[in-house]
Amino acid sequence: MRTRRKLWLLIPVAVLVGLIAALLYVRSLPVVSPEEVAEAREQIRRGAMAHADWLPEPRATFGTTTLDQAGFDALFADSRWDACVEGAGAEDRFADASDPETGLVYAWILDRGDGVDVPPEIHDAHYLETYAPPVATPEIEALEASCTGLDVLFERAVATPDLRSPFRIRSDGWNDANLQVIQTFKALALLARKRAREGDLGSALTLLVDGMLVARDLRKGPISLISAMISVACEGILGAHFATLLMSETALADDAHNAIRDRLRQLPEVQANPEALLECEREGFVRELGRSAYGDDEDVGLPIVSSARTVPNACRGLGVEACIDWLVALPVVHREYGVAGDLDFWARVFGPRVSRAKVLEGTGSMLSGAWPRYLGRLLKADLDAQILEVLLELARVRAQNPQTCPPHIAGPRLTTPLSRDPITLQHYDGQIWELSAPELRAFPAERTVAKLACPAATAGWTDPAVTTSVTPTEPRGGS
Repeated sequence: MRTRRKLWLLIPVAVLVGLIAALLYVRSLPVVSPEEVAEAREQIRRGAMAHADWLPEPRATFGTTTLDQAGFDALFADSRWDACVEGAGAEDRFADASDPETGLVYAWILDRGDGVDVPPEIHDAHYLETYAPPVATPEIEALEASCTGLDVLFERAVATPDLRSPFRIRSDGWNDANLQVIQTFKALALLARKRAREGDLGSALTLLVDGMLVARDLRKGPISLISAMISVACEGILGAHFATLLMSETALADDAHNAIRDRLRQLPEVQANPEALLECEREGFVRELGRSAYGDDEDVGLPIVSSARTVPNACRGLGVEACIDWLVALPVVHREYGVAGDLDFWARVFGPRVSRAKVLEGTGSMLSGAWPRYLGRLLKADLDAQILEVLLELARVRAQNPQTCPPHIAGPRLTTPLSRDPITLQHYDGQIWELSAPELRAFPAERTVAKLACPAATAGWTDPAVTTSVTPTEPRGGS
């Protein structure tokens, strides 16, 4: 009898031990298993490689001497441009700055009036920067010499209709687009400024637009979103230089104006494939995790499995704007979750495995939540191209009728398929007008604003032979 009673007492002890063992086992389970991570890696790889042979539509060509794909791939990795791109990429290369040897200060002058009745600040404004005049100094001339021939390669590239990005999947270093690419476009801007300084404004503006078209070629083909964003940044740099040089007093001949306008109109015609961008972004993300000291296996595996569960293929056959519309409708894009440190009570008791769904969804939201914003920058680049075209037209009308301020252009040119609202031209102060982009219909983004001096005589370069100290007037918006 006593033995039987002891056995009954052992049962709850055994159950308790079993429960403790089960609890310890459950708590030891990772959120994702190594097998899941391997399967997710393969799924992501297959998704990206499905786009490896995707061919974008060829764009219009300008010029006759072409550059083959190998030459285009080498353009952004050729060591012969190292001194050129490093010098052009210096932070203050184009800023209003003193020459320490001469004490000269070069500044862009705009007559901004007396500041009375200034209109309200433009919401979410991004002012196109205006740069210092394209002066010749020994340092600048030496830098220009190190860049000799770079503009010719860009002109050959823009004469080739079917170039694809050097950073497309399957190419060596396809996910390694970096700062050197941006510096190469800054070097091109330097050479455009040289042409303007030598009196050929039309050629300078043409070279800048050619560079913008080549920047579009950087995102032709299956590349990652980050590489696409770098190409957008390059395009924006050249656009700011375009607006700066257009503020000069030199009038363009009609044939030069028409040729530049035709080039600008080609920019929005070069469209990216959003599904391929998102698929390759996932693959690039996995590659970066694989070669970085990110943490333990689960730190790497969790975002990989979460990334595999996102659904970029839902953008199949859609344009960028339609893809954004689909993405912003996803609840996961609008949620913010903690990944490891924000678990609920049961997860703290039983381990993260019981909150698997929440943790994976939270990680996925952080990975995909930025996609609409990044894709929106592609649309903003299209709208900025239209802003430059309108600015070009305003400058032409301003030159033809210098006494008419502001210049008037037909209303339809101020409409855009990317917004419900028109492009606006509003008086700012004195003889300064502001040309501002409307808000994008698909996704909120900064609104590009360009300044226009009217008439042109109110804008000009300082004369370094006369002026040794000039305080630049800062445009509103902090640009």
